[in-house]
Amino acid sequence: MFEFSFEIYEVSKENLVDYLGTILVLILFIIERVLNGRNQKKDSERNWYLNVIVQPNLEELKSFFKNYKRVTIESFKYLYSFTPEKNNKVFLNIKSKEFDRIKDLRRGEIETFLLLINSFDVDLYSSLSTVIRDMEDWIIKKADEELDIEEVLYDFEDEYSFIVNEFMKHLYKPI
Repeated sequence: MFEFSFEIYEVSKENLVDYLGTILVLILFIIERVLNGRNQKKDSERNWYLNVIVQPNLEELKSFFKNYKRVTIESFKYLYSFTPEKNNKVFLNIKSKEFDRIKDLRRGEIETFLLLINSFDVDLYSSLSTVIRDMEDWIIKKADEELDIEEVLYDFEDEYSFIVNEFMKHLYKPI
């Protein structure tokens, strides 16, 4: 009833070029689809990071840095208003309370944001936390130096600008 016949085709140079051209087009199509899918996934992650983590918290971050600057300047002015020996127990106690005040600001205002970052990227969390700790270390170091208050405040302005810039640079690095 039905007959099947299989014929063997000879492959000529023209047919080979057509076959290779078709195979090349298919391979390029598959590569393009894979790369496009990866790019869409990266774009989706970037948009999510920007829209869910960064944008909603920008005002809080600005507020944190503004308050951090204000509290630090107040603390420096208060600490430098004293003229006792740096090893005086009363002075050391006052200095400790001022440092706690600065650290409490960080713990209260930015720690929640940093924990949100930690859920997204542990390395980013680590780098942002390091930037904030570096600022605290700088403040402690300057409080121990015997400088003029105007010089300390001038240096703080530079360091503050650098730290905020570093923080934002790390924050936007995933984008």
